Amino acid sequence: MEKEEKKTVSSRVNAWLTKYRVVLLSVVGLLIVAAIVFAVIYYVDLNTREKGFNELDDLQYQYVTIKNENSPSEETDEQKAKVQEILIQTKNLAEKNSKNAVGSRAYMFEAEIEFSLADYAAAKASWLKAADANVKAYTAPLCWYNAAICSENLNDIDGAVELLLKAVDRKDFSMKARALYSLGRIEDQRKNYDKAVEYYTKLNDEFSGITWAQIAKTRIIAIEADGLVQ
Repeated sequence: MEKEEKKTVSSRVNAWLTKYRVVLLSVVGLLIVAAIVFAVIYYVDLNTREKGFNELDDLQYQYVTIKNENSPSEETDEQKAKVQEILIQTKNLAEKNSKNAVGSRAYMFEAEIEFSLADYAAAKASWLKAADANVKAYTAPLCWYNAAICSENLNDIDGAVELLLKAVDRKDFSMKARALYSLGRIEDQRKNYDKAVEYYTKLNDEFSGITWAQIAKTRIIAIEADGLVQ
């Protein structure tokens, strides 16, 4: 009986495989094709990124070489023209890679050049593009922080606060202490002393002992001594 049952089951399986062999072979074929396509895309993407990073490295090397030759006030017209050329090439590289790590780094380099030229509006836009290009990377909050500095230079204080808070909210932000001090300083300057003390206190609680926290603690004492907070 057991042998007969096994034969029956085996016969049924064989019959099913025979009936649907074309479909099964098609599915297997599609899976193989999909795997090949994925491998090709991955390889092409890897090569594209490597090429992009190499191009960016070359542009950064050219820029640093120019900056090391003379101080900004002593740069020749030829050197200034070369910086503009580097900036254009960097912009093109960034736009071609606007949604990956190459683009993020290119936008960051672009922002650095624009900031050095005191073009704060352009630098801010580039820092924000750099963050958007790789928003999950540790560089994103650094970009928001730098964009906040640009906002301050543009007298957009509310915009600066918004970006600083966005940066501080990220756990992987390496400059949180400095950003908290900046928030306290801005509110201090705007005479929002309650808010200033809030940020200074948070800084002191989380980073007690570092220079920024010590300065914040000194400022808290001064604000309270002047009766500027309840």
